[in-house]
Amino acid sequence: MSILARGRRVACGPVAEVLAGSSTGDVRVRVDDLPAAAAVLAGAGWTVSPAPDALVVHGVADPAGITRALAEQGRYVAELTPLRADLETAFLAITGDQP
Repeated sequence: MSILARGRRVACGPVAEVLAGSSTGDVRVRVDDLPAAAAVLAGAGWTVSPAPDALVVHGVADPAGITRALAEQGRYVAELTPLRADLETAFLAITGDQP
């Protein structure tokens, strides 16, 4: 696959590779007590945003650290899902275009 922007090729390779290059390291985390979990994760140094019925933890290099930090405080993970860029999001990020 190739991505063109303004007449120039700005990315090429297998789709999975192009998408991986646009990964932000964001992880969706669902726990029973969202405010308490957000406080634990923020205290451990992560940037956390609310999402409907979950949290989004940004820039995660090692998702195991999330479960470790929460478990040490008696909070247990019900869901831990890496958020992956879709093709449209990757295209917009690579080309710098706005939706």
